[in-house]
Amino acid sequence: MFRLLATVILLGTLVLFGCRQQQEPPTARVVASEAYRSYFGEPPTVAEGVCYALVGFYPLADDPTQFRPVPHFTFATQGRPQMLLQQVMFGPEAFGMDDFLINPFPENASLREVSVSDGLATAYFSPELMQVRSDLQQAMLAAIGHTLLQFEEIERVQVMVGGQIPPLFPEGDISLQGTEVVDPGPPVLLQALLHEDSDAIPGEMLVFFDRPVEVRSFVMEFPQGEAVQGDYFTSVFDMAVVVHPADPGRIRPGDEVYLSWNIVDGKGRESWGDGLWPLALLSHD
Repeated sequence: MFRLLATVILLGTLVLFGCRQQQEPPTARVVASEAYRSYFGEPPTVAEGVCYALVGFYPLADDPTQFRPVPHFTFATQGRPQMLLQQVMFGPEAFGMDDFLINPFPENASLREVSVSDGLATAYFSPELMQVRSDLQQAMLAAIGHTLLQFEEIERVQVMVGGQIPPLFPEGDISLQGTEVVDPGPPVLLQALLHEDSDAIPGEMLVFFDRPVEVRSFVMEFPQGEAVQGDYFTSVFDMAVVVHPADPGRIRPGDEVYLSWNIVDGKGRESWGDGLWPLALLSHD
């Protein structure tokens, strides 16, 4: 996931420009769902392979009848509806958006299969799905419906537990009535991470945004005002700035860095900001 897609070197407070391949191999392309293009515009490019740009839908914490679209990417050639719904079940905490989004799924529930036939998608869940909070039942069903209905081959969605529709759930297909997908608004910076895998570049830092963006300017400084020297890259489907510091020994988990940014997404929504951000630890070891 953290393979570098574009490279540019920064010194001090130079502007960071997202680089894209000038020519792509014929097999390198991104297939975006209509929902993705509607909320996020043109998807980023890839260097090789066929990537699918999709959208997961998550309830807002302050109003679970409203849903925020969040981009997801996969190179999976089969089973994308099931893969995407499983990602949604991990919840917004998986990508640092749990301050304003919620996970309506019970913690121990699992998705066993999503089958599609004649336009009907049937999502088969483990019995733990029935532990859903009563006040989040509608939000959970709507998250399933909104997420699966973006696929062209799906026109209707139903949920099965133990081979039958649970008696506590509404009969028939999932209804999205009473729910609304809201505009995601301008792009935001989510988190700054220090990557400490055994195979990671020493001191590698990743600054994540909530969607693919064009980075018009980006500055990283130590709290004393000294620029973090090193190599700066755009990566992770244009959703992150990756920094390889020239002096990694000065970077430790929990340290704060000053960030200043100006970014714009595929729909032309622009945002900028600055402030001190703590470096949380990212590790896959």
